[in-house]
Amino acid sequence: MGDLLRKESRLSKRKITMTAALALVLFCSGAAAAAETALIGDSMGACMGEEGFETAWLDRIHSYITRTLCQPSVWFDNFFGEQRSGEEWPGSLVRWRSSFRRDEKEGDLFGSGVSASLRLPKMSQKFRLIITSQDNDLDAPGHPGEDPFLQDTDPGVTADTKRSAAGLRYDLSDTRRARLHLGAGFRLTDTVEPYVRLRLRVTEPLSSHTLVRLTPAVVWFRDEGINQSFRIDFDWRLGESALARATEAALWKEVEPGVQWGSALSLFDRLGPTVVAGIEGSAEGNTYPKNDVARYRLVTRIRSNFIRPWLFLEAAPELYWPRDDTGRYRRYKATTLRIEVQFFS
Repeated sequence: MGDLLRKESRLSKRKITMTAALALVLFCSGAAAAAETALIGDSMGACMGEEGFETAWLDRIHSYITRTLCQPSVWFDNFFGEQRSGEEWPGSLVRWRSSFRRDEKEGDLFGSGVSASLRLPKMSQKFRLIITSQDNDLDAPGHPGEDPFLQDTDPGVTADTKRSAAGLRYDLSDTRRARLHLGAGFRLTDTVEPYVRLRLRVTEPLSSHTLVRLTPAVVWFRDEGINQSFRIDFDWRLGESALARATEAALWKEVEPGVQWGSALSLFDRLGPTVVAGIEGSAEGNTYPKNDVARYRLVTRIRSNFIRPWLFLEAAPELYWPRDDTGRYRRYKATTLRIEVQFFS
């Protein structure tokens, strides 16, 4: 009975928090006057890098192809609130999101989090303050993600597990082809743990409609040692409003055996000025103790900012097939509802 009361109390607090935040968002609606073009404008900035495009004719041709292919990829990442869009946002960006998930296997789950990437006006523009805080990642993709620091793929993480971190990031290089970031700070779980992080992103067009993005990252934690990840994305531009993506990702942790891996195929389509749909099929697993697929997943996402350009509402129904102890795959249904507020400059 005591556990039930504590659970109901936590659910009530989260509902109150979501309601209060939504009221605050609607009350502050006048602050979005210049936000209509922010996604598109900053998509171009994310593709160009701080050094911009070069002026030689051969470089201008290459830059035009890169920009034509890169902008749709960055735009869809920005609209869906993908992790990498926060990493590569040219200005300051703060995201608050809250999610409710009804899962046939796990029951009802609540999650919320805040992430911020802030330019420091009194310091060099190469410095950023990075802050993250979340108590449950209901947005976990069907692969380990591109970063062993920001992604937690442990299925045992619950809504009562708080993960926070704060640190400084320095842009070692920021060009149209490559971005290299070095960061350091502290991660807060049960203890305060220092970290050092290095991340590289390389973008290269393969043809007039195909773009490849490579993202390796290395993080050192005092208690966990070194974590390494690698992600590769192939993006195909399908007309003016659609994008197809193939993703391969791997994550290796020094304190755990094997390598976590994932593969995904995604399709994004812009249904209207404020509505985007996406569908993704994925498989993920671990090479230890046996290289089996741990889960198959099929998810559809409908996301819109029709109320305000900085207020995103999302519904994501999905089917997934986890592997049980007998080696069989059973189908489960789940639906995630999400609200996200973005503040950017």
